[in-house]
Amino acid sequence: MTEFYDLGKQKKTIEVTISYRIIQLFSEGLYASPNKSIEELVCNSFDEDAHNVHIILSPDLHSLDASIAIIDDGNSMDYEGLKEHWIIGRSNKQTRISTNRRKQIGKFGIGKLATYVLATSLVYMD
Repeated sequence: MTEFYDLGKQKKTIEVTISYRIIQLFSEGLYASPNKSIEELVCNSFDEDAHNVHIILSPDLHSLDASIAIIDDGNSMDYEGLKEHWIIGRSNKQTRISTNRRKQIGKFGIGKLATYVLATSLVYMD
């Protein structure tokens, strides 16, 4: 018996992409509260062996120029590491060797989506 998928011939392939909006909606479902989003980002700092994490908030978070800064002394990333980091759903936390004795908190590679709940733009500094 001929299977349905054997009847045609492949002509082209289509790459599947995900819009920014779907990532934003997914993030809002995961992190309904800004407090949980900040907690997730602090956990990411600790997963990168930070010993110190500082959170700096603008006095008026409703202001158009409001900002949130999470500063830590954990491991940093170069440009290639940052590109790899932003592949949604991928994480190297299970394979990387930590210099820390703490157990890794995150493992699925989606904690970075917490930033979508908090901000319209994101800046990394090392």
